[in-house]
Amino acid sequence: MPHAVLFLAHGSRSADANRFVLDQVSALRSRLPGLAVEAAFLQLAEPGLDEALASLVGAGARRVVVVPLFLAPGNHVTQDLPTAVRRAAGRHPGLDTVVTRPLGAEPEVWAAAVGLARQALFESLPPGDPPMQRWGYDVAPQEIEGRSFEIIEGLTDLTRFTPAEKALVQRVIHATGDPSFADLLAWSAGAVEAGIEAFRAGAPVVTDVEMARAGVSKARAERLGSTVECFLNAPGVPDEARQRGVTRSIVATERAAAACPDAVFAFGNAPTALFRLLELVDEGRARPRLVIGVVVGFVGAAESKEALMARPDLAWIAVRGNKGGSNVAAACVNALMKTALEGAPA
Repeated sequence: MPHAVLFLAHGSRSADANRFVLDQVSALRSRLPGLAVEAAFLQLAEPGLDEALASLVGAGARRVVVVPLFLAPGNHVTQDLPTAVRRAAGRHPGLDTVVTRPLGAEPEVWAAAVGLARQALFESLPPGDPPMQRWGYDVAPQEIEGRSFEIIEGLTDLTRFTPAEKALVQRVIHATGDPSFADLLAWSAGAVEAGIEAFRAGAPVVTDVEMARAGVSKARAERLGSTVECFLNAPGVPDEARQRGVTRSIVATERAAAACPDAVFAFGNAPTALFRLLELVDEGRARPRLVIGVVVGFVGAAESKEALMARPDLAWIAVRGNKGGSNVAAACVNALMKTALEGAPA
């Protein structure tokens, strides 16, 4: 196995603590198929770094990723560990090593810490306490969203975004429960502002599926003079799709382009709809004010979004890779509409 992973812990004088680490790493092997996986300790326990690295090299490893099982980037992580890895790797000519960020740099670790705290609070409250108080959620309805957004800010760095971009990213993370969208979301220059201005001008929204349409705030759309359309189940669409041997999404996108060529198109489910929309733009049959291409899946989803992101002639918002979905599409639209009505929060 030319590639390997080495999980490096500090080490303890407690044999039980060291065995716990070894058992946890052993359980991870099934989640890293095709890779040699070992655990090692920086000090106080065996196997040490030298021994574990030699074992991996003996198994054929030529590249080893070292994952520090440390919470904070202290001296061990920033000085001792890199030095020890370089020294150990130097005994094996041609071996390439990569040291990742420490475990504590991942937001999910601290989210788990919050979960443990909440669980302990729930278990320690007397049985007679009100249910919401027992669960730690005795919050007024109007405060729930605000508290959610505060939690999101603690899970990922949002300072890199403009206020309008931040509102978009927060809304998507709020809808998905997934902070990784802060890094997966992308947009063309000025696209967020283009979407806001489109809604202020009353541009309609076209979604690829009814689920995305249902997720868009009708109250905000009405206040903006916008409508939310989906042509997937329009009369004749299923029959035409069967006759032509294409997906309903392709036919629905053609109907949408004919009815409202300058809409904001928000697609979260159907890669074929996104591919067809790009073709319709090339044919001069669609002039989207904004394309929200956040389709989800494993067949054509990433490729359709890559095709969208390669278009300098369009204003677009996309999600890199396979993630996305109707909830993401609706969240993007809702964020832009809210900003169009109320302005971006500071």
